[in-house]
Amino acid sequence: MNQTDLESAILRDLLESEPAPTGEDGQSLKVAEIPSVYTITSKPIQWIIEGLLPEAAVVMISGDSGSGKSTLATGWAAHIALGVPFAGRATAQRHVLILDRENPSAIVKDRLERLGVTDGGSLKIWGGWLEQEAPHPGGAAILEWIASMDPKPVIICDSAIAFLDGDENSSADVRRFLHPLRRLSQAGVTVIILHHSGKGDSTLDYRGSSDWKAGIDVGYVLANIGDPARFERVRLRAFKGRIPVVSDAVFDFNAHEATFNERGSASKQETDEAIAHAVLREFPAATGKTYEHEAVRRGLGRNRARAILESWAKSGKVQKTTGARGSKLHSLCEVIAFPGGEVIQ
Repeated sequence: MNQTDLESAILRDLLESEPAPTGEDGQSLKVAEIPSVYTITSKPIQWIIEGLLPEAAVVMISGDSGSGKSTLATGWAAHIALGVPFAGRATAQRHVLILDRENPSAIVKDRLERLGVTDGGSLKIWGGWLEQEAPHPGGAAILEWIASMDPKPVIICDSAIAFLDGDENSSADVRRFLHPLRRLSQAGVTVIILHHSGKGDSTLDYRGSSDWKAGIDVGYVLANIGDPARFERVRLRAFKGRIPVVSDAVFDFNAHEATFNERGSASKQETDEAIAHAVLREFPAATGKTYEHEAVRRGLGRNRARAILESWAKSGKVQKTTGARGSKLHSLCEVIAFPGGEVIQ
């Protein structure tokens, strides 16, 4: 058998073992008939929340436990369901479904009360308190509901790991989880998944396989830079933006309202110092290594973190003491006032 015959035999074998792809009409798709992308009718980028949440996209919000991911997502959901601006940003009204496999009903009720939110109507929450566990967003019950919606809804998964059938470090498992979400986005659905950030330097933005980042359109990491026991000041930083979004923002929450400042127009000094202060308050008597690691994980540059610590040590805002094996410990020792008059103790 010559080379040409061998190649033909291999192709025949492949054709017999691999069915030809078909379109909705059941007809086989032909490579030669693929149209130019320029002939495809495409909508320009639309926003569910201007500059933050693009329509028909897969969006991840990652962060530490207790950083406020669920609270922020619920706040977004409430504003979207009502079609009212979020922190001064225009919001498109959509039906919203939160699929919750993480939180008991008491926690969810408390969160809704703190935000001044009532579910029902355009905002539905499917949680573990119902007879049936919240299904995968690509499940039959969800698809049936989506089909009845026009325009298409927003779906929030809390959290991704609870819906993942497999290992978050496995690229194959992550891709298998994200694939139906991508198909939903192609059908016009906006999908938000909540995930955890990691502890290591290589997993500061999100935990697990790099395919998490590869498979989403927009990725944010959320850090609580205010009182760790409250949801009052958070920083939202984009680590991926296939669709251009606000890259770095600080939200201040007061009662049921949020105010928004882009990092470029807000005080960088204020944001950086708020991050450093939050770390020292959360880790009293922190070693330099712990302080730097936690500051970097919240988005503060290592050199900037060191500079703030040294400046505060010289001015008396931070006290240095000697710990075990001669380690240097750093503790806040007085009230720090931030620009704008806010005082955090």
